[in-house]
Order: sequence, then C-alpha cells, then structure tokens
Amino acid sequence: MSALAENIALLHDADGMRTLRQWTGWWVSLISVVAVSCTTPGNTGAGGAPSSRQGSFVDFYVDSDDELCWFVAQAPQAAGPFKKVFYQTTPQPGRVLRLPVRPGQTFFRVSLVNRVVVETTPVEVTTLAGQVTPVAITLTSAGAVQVQRDELGAHATVRGTIRTRRLEYGPDQSYRLAGHPESPVPFQTIDQMPYAGPGGK
Repeated sequence: MSALAENIALLHDADGMRTLRQWTGWWVSLISVVAVSCTTPGNTGAGGAPSSRQGSFVDFYVDSDDELCWFVAQAPQAAGPFKKVFYQTTPQPGRVLRLPVRPGQTFFRVSLVNRVVVETTPVEVTTLAGQVTPVAITLTSAGAVQVQRDELGAHATVRGTIRTRRLEYGPDQSYRLAGHPESPVPFQTIDQMPYAGPGGK
C-alpha cells in the first residue's frame, strides 16, 4: 500500500478520530484519494461475491447510490484492538460491501475514505455458517467543514507524461456514521438481497 493511502487511513482510526474532534472549528485537512486500492486477500465486494453457502458473511449496506470507498476494521471485543480488514480508495460499485468472516460474534468499526467522518462507533455483529448478516450503515450530518483536497493527475506531452498537482480549498459536509446489525439470513448472492437494488429495502 502506498504511503499516501496509509496517511488517508490514519484519519479513520480511533486515534485519528480523537484528533479530528479536537481541532477548533472542525477544520479538516483531507488528502484526496488516488486510483489505488488495497484490500486484504479474501475480501470481496459487490462484483466478486463468493458463491459458497458454507461460509458466513457480513453485508454492510447504505440506502444510497453514492459511490463510497469503505474502510473496515475488526476486533474480538468493542475495546479493540481493531485490525484493518478492508480498505479502498476507489469507489465500491453498488451499495453493498460483502465480507467473509468466521462464524460467531465480532465487532466492526466502519468508516469511509471519501467522506469526512468525524465519529463512528464499534458495532457488534453475530454471524452463522451458511448465512449473511446485514448491517445497515447510516450517515448523519455533523455540520460543515473546510476541506483541503490534493488532486494528483497526469497529462501527455511530446516529451512524455507530466505529473500534475493541484490544491483546492472549499466547504464540505461532515458525518457521524452508525451501524445497525440485523438478524442473519440464509445465503443469497448480493444482487438477490432486498437492499442491493435501487431504493434499497
């Protein structure tokens, strides 16, 4: 994973959240994401859902068609320590992120790389073999913030490719994120789940 991607991730861990809340006036310096994705082997998204009916899975879903970049950490207990299990800086297609997990009880901390999330709390999830546990993710407005975006790009010239960089400043919206686990249901592919299509549930 690149150093830039790691820096973005630091804004979303527990220490980063505490630091963010301490900044006066909710001023946020947010490095824009670049086209690079880093995920743990075995993790799956909407385009690569496993067909096995023997494993257990968690579906994180939003009631929105916005393109989101997920950051998910997992721990055996609410107090942590949390370990990163899914991270991306390119938008996840669809409104559902499906992750394979071991059956049993576990805790997740969910955030979004391409949103200014100022607060998120661990969510307790119970999974069963051969079933999927849906977790509804809700975003609540936490007020306006000032954002710095560092946009990286490139364009071709007769002598080759030149990399460009542009800093932009402007207002953005911040959010509080919460997860609401539901009861496990028998395995179905993502496109068969009621919350996967337009309009959600």
